[in-house]
Amino acid sequence: GPGPNKPLLRVYKSTARIPENHLWAAIKTDDGGVATTHVDLGEDPGGYFNCDVRLVDGRMIIDFEGEERVNMDVSFWTFPSYWKAGAYLQDDGEATIHFDELFLEDGTTQNFFPSVRITSPTNGENFLPGSDITITVDAADSDGQITKIDLFEGGNGKLGELVNLPYTFTWTDVPEGAYTLTARAYDNEGASRTSLSSDITVLLPVSVTGVDLGPVGALAVGATARLNADIIPAGATNQNMIFESDNPDVATVSPEGIMTAVSEGVVTVTVTTEEGGFIDSETVEVRRPSSEFNWALFQPVVGSNAPDGSNDEDNLVDDDTDTRWSVEVFPQSAIVDLHGNITITSTELTCFMDRAYQFIIEGAADIDGPYTMIADRSNNTVPGAATLPIINVVDSIVARYVRVTVMGADQYTGPWVSLTELRVFGEGERQYSSVSDIIENQVLLSPNPATSIVTIDGAEDFNTVSVFDQSGRRVMLSSINRAGTIDVSELPRGTYLVKLEGGDRPVVSRLMKF
Repeated sequence: GPGPNKPLLRVYKSTARIPENHLWAAIKTDDGGVATTHVDLGEDPGGYFNCDVRLVDGRMIIDFEGEERVNMDVSFWTFPSYWKAGAYLQDDGEATIHFDELFLEDGTTQNFFPSVRITSPTNGENFLPGSDITITVDAADSDGQITKIDLFEGGNGKLGELVNLPYTFTWTDVPEGAYTLTARAYDNEGASRTSLSSDITVLLPVSVTGVDLGPVGALAVGATARLNADIIPAGATNQNMIFESDNPDVATVSPEGIMTAVSEGVVTVTVTTEEGGFIDSETVEVRRPSSEFNWALFQPVVGSNAPDGSNDEDNLVDDDTDTRWSVEVFPQSAIVDLHGNITITSTELTCFMDRAYQFIIEGAADIDGPYTMIADRSNNTVPGAATLPIINVVDSIVARYVRVTVMGADQYTGPWVSLTELRVFGEGERQYSSVSDIIENQVLLSPNPATSIVTIDGAEDFNTVSVFDQSGRRVMLSSINRAGTIDVSELPRGTYLVKLEGGDRPVVSRLMKF
């Protein structure tokens, strides 16, 4: 029927969302199926998990692993909307989903599944070999009573059975190893639910001797990054650490190491080990995306391999984050000719689907090198969103050619390098090697300088015209009229780039506005 052709609910796991390793509910919030809210259901327990969805009196209730996580009004989702049950994979991989029941109730009372969780030992806890480990379980049934609880190690090995409060069990003389504990609770009507797992180790402790906080790089205001810190030695038993920011007005840091840039400035982030109190810190600069002239805008680009269809390397410098350069298999490089020896002060990179690509940016006076490192983001964890680019502050390196090389990605596991924009900022002057270079990059505009109406010579060969200011931002976009003219009377005085499209290739020329 004519109802919204969208599913009301999708339950998914995304490698691009923070917190990491969590499951999410994407829920439509209007009857047109357009607006969506994303609700954090909780940490992915690994393997199978239970998600129960109920529609009651126009409300959708979602229980994740026995706990209610969503209860919202969806009464707008009426016939002829439809229901379907399916599985979809964005990238390579495998998934198995069991749809236990999909049915319409008649309003009679239903049996609600029990809730159950292991409260002790906690996930990640370590014990000495030969220890007696006390397992404590919290379980309840909202419309009945718990009849028994089975305890398992590794999913199949039953450790014991609990029938009376308090639900505790002592596992004696546990040998060295790594173990996964789960509890399954049963109610008086035969329904059962399994708890999230608790992973523990039984090992001789290895002492912490230090900690190393990896470089972060500059952040855009509003961006997030996951701080990477390594306990020394890597095999230390206690891997717990706390992250802090010395200036929350500039950037906040969660205890788990998720950093959020708040305002422009400089902030020091610190990591401290739980054991031993070892400390390491990094200074991070928070900036807004640059408003300076983008030297890479519309310049010639050469890619290292054949692009994916129309997603060619020119899209990397077209000031349009809705287009992209895509090429398959890591690593891949693209080289931009700035047509001048530019003293580079910063760069920005944006990525398709806000991915956190790991890359380096280099500069050279000659296209064949040698290349000097401009920015090393080989361990990058920052998503490159259109409005929150990956910013790199550069120590005034002079280069004509800028090369970006993508080696991999954080979280994203697919084979594609897909970048939407590379921007290069600094100071310098264009230098064309021959008259032919100038002709290829110009079209005749008259008068030039201009005050209002500008005539485009050869406009019939093109469809659209865009005008960009000195910061590289588009300030005008229109179709070319029959007269082949544009009106720039509303633009402030200054220098602009005029880009014509619709012919064999885009053509760009500079325009002075008085």
